[in-house]
Formats: sequence, structure tokens, C-alpha cells
Amino acid sequence: MAKQEMKDDVATLCASLGIDLEDWSQDTIDKIPSQVAYVYERLAGARQMVSKMETAHKRWAAQEKEMLLGQDPKKSEWKVKAHNEAQPKFAIQKSEIADAEALVTKFEGLTVALKDKVSIYQSRTALIREQLKNQ
Repeated sequence: MAKQEMKDDVATLCASLGIDLEDWSQDTIDKIPSQVAYVYERLAGARQMVSKMETAHKRWAAQEKEMLLGQDPKKSEWKVKAHNEAQPKFAIQKSEIADAEALVTKFEGLTVALKDKVSIYQSRTALIREQLKNQ
């Protein structure tokens, strides 16, 4: 997934996925199961991306630690950690991981919103049926 997509807000995310949370037509309601499946697919991809980014970050930090300890085996752990955290790559990687985690949260929220929409729709139609029955 592109970095720009990770920074988009939920409305833009919905639009990019062809999902309209405000449309209550029967046609839109009928599409929700496939939309939920698609969002779960994207959610899995986003979680995988977070995992890969975290692994790459840990690998980089371990390599930095190995290099520093190779230069000075007596270097303390806190100095190694401080060195790593002072590197620009550290901040970049952490920021990218945070962006990817935000995307995961957006996809999780979108699945909840879609499921809630079905629930609301079912409640509304049941209420309408009850009102028609009592007329």
C-alpha cells in the first residue's frame, strides 16, 4: 500500500474502496458482505505490512548493535539504544510503522462500521414492518 493511502482519512479510504456509509439503498446493503470481505483482505495486508516493517526495524537495530559492540565490546546497552534512537533511520522507520498501524485501525473501524450499518438497517426495516403490520 502506498504511503499516501496510509495518510488518508477514513472518508477518503471509503471512497477509494467504493464504500458509501451514508447510502442506505437496498443495492448498497446487498454489497456489504463482499465489502466486508474486501476490507478484511486489505486489513490482513496492512497487518502483514506492520509485521514486516517491525521485523525490518528490529533487524536494523540488531545490526547497529552488532556494529557498535564490534567496535567496543564493553559499550553499555543504554548507549547502544541511545545511538540507535538518535539515527534518522530510527525515526523514519518508527513513523512508517505508526502510519501502517493507523491504517490497520482504519480498516478495523471500517469493518465495524459496515457491520453496524447492517444492524441498523435490519432494525429500521423491522420497525417499518411492525408499523405497517399495525396499520
